[in-house]
Amino acid sequence: MPFAAINGIALYYESHGSGPAIVFAHGAGGNHLSWWQQIPVFSQRFRCITYDGLGNGKSDRPEDTSAYTLDNYLSDALAVMDALKVEQAILIGLSFGGLLASILAAHHPERDGDDELTTPPPLNPALPSNGPERLHFPLRHPAADHHVALHEQHRDLAAQPL
Repeated sequence: MPFAAINGIALYYESHGSGPAIVFAHGAGGNHLSWWQQIPVFSQRFRCITYDGLGNGKSDRPEDTSAYTLDNYLSDALAVMDALKVEQAILIGLSFGGLLASILAAHHPERDGDDELTTPPPLNPALPSNGPERLHFPLRHPAADHHVALHEQHRDLAAQPL
């Protein structure tokens, strides 16, 4: 099974298809299987990378709760990209994974291959939390519509200091 190592932690990942890379980040409590319906569609045109974040799925589960930080979850995605020698990727995230994708794109723009598709959790009650209201991506497919959010608003929020 493929694993990427970061700070002594083994992170499970899978790679399907070929072409420009897409990294799929699952929501809290999810795993790489969260994307089982999207991978067959997207892998026809893209290299699709799914992974189990720290403490999820087949990845290691440290007992020390201080390991579960936002910085470490961001490092997970970068470690998987590095293990697969992916310099840039389209970032797609669901719920907590959408938040990670937005923050990763804001703080590491050199790794963001294009606009990300995200459905982050609501960060502000005045903002809509989900839905295909906006799509900044050259691909329009029904599978993508379920994972779309307001890109600029979430990117601007994610760029603000924590």
